[in-house]
Amino acid sequence: MFVISRNAAQEYQKKRTKLIEYVDDFMLNHPDIDKLVGAKGIDMMKINHQNHAAFISMILLLNRFDSLAQSLPWVYRAYHNHGFSYDYFLVALNAWIEAISKYLEKDYADEIIPVYKWIIEKHDENILKSKEEKHSIYPVDEKWINVFEKFFESLMKGDSFRCVDIAVKACFEEKDVVEFYVNVAQPSLYKIGELWENGKITVAWEHLATAIVSKVISHLSALFRRPFNEERRALVLCITGEYHQIGAWMVANCLEFNGWTTNFLADSLPFIDAMEHIASFRPDIVAISVTMQYNITPMIDFIKKIKDDKPDIKIIAGGQAFRPFPDLPQILGADGYSDSCTSAALLADKLISYS
Repeated sequence: MFVISRNAAQEYQKKRTKLIEYVDDFMLNHPDIDKLVGAKGIDMMKINHQNHAAFISMILLLNRFDSLAQSLPWVYRAYHNHGFSYDYFLVALNAWIEAISKYLEKDYADEIIPVYKWIIEKHDENILKSKEEKHSIYPVDEKWINVFEKFFESLMKGDSFRCVDIAVKACFEEKDVVEFYVNVAQPSLYKIGELWENGKITVAWEHLATAIVSKVISHLSALFRRPFNEERRALVLCITGEYHQIGAWMVANCLEFNGWTTNFLADSLPFIDAMEHIASFRPDIVAISVTMQYNITPMIDFIKKIKDDKPDIKIIAGGQAFRPFPDLPQILGADGYSDSCTSAALLADKLISYS
């Protein structure tokens, strides 16, 4: 489709801040801004511009335009369902073209602008695809269906005490906690995300659900304890800019249940602090979680730094960002990809037994 040179991709990455500022200013001064983004859409628009620049940086660096094509209907659906006009995308995309023409060297701009023109050409197609309301099926084991339904009902009511009660009463041993994560907590959060995407709940309700599930995991984490194991150390973290930590937390718990001593460093860890902790903790495994595809870009440098400094450390990458493209983690330098907390624990054992 396109082949973008590394120099052009790096130039875009280097000028990201200026590009974002230009597009923000252009849109804020547009005479139809309220019609384009809705009465409450300014803040969401600014966040979108930051995420857009980070995501396009990743696309250009990796030349993964299949990821771009797959993501566009989601973007159209999510933002339109939250008050944005479809015309917003055309106006904003043309503003990005102007910004790229203004701030990038001409040769680099000439490489990248056709990507934006291609997105514009796909505008009507993306509108049609975005109107196909998404209803994914997340498998739940038959023996957990009743628990899942009760839990999700309580989650949608915002009843944190009931959610904790349901979870604790369902988990009698470590394997029950793992099964609860896979069959109840994870599909519940996926459904919450879809409800937000389809405009059925607000960001506030999404955050409330996340907070409740975090509370549940905190309780379940304390039910069973393992002694410190000097021989098996795992570090679990979210990349800089990544604030979706629950999946990583479940991975950390599953590793602990498998006999690993685990340090879980939660969300958006600064790069330099992560490297300092690796030096002091000396993990055998580093598990990195990325939920949003625009956060893959900082992960590229992070993996390279780990491999340059500590080549014996095995790296597992996982998270929603890689579900459509499970080949990406190893292309980026990771030793393996995991699509669930259970597979992460199994992969960690496998990687260390082979090393």
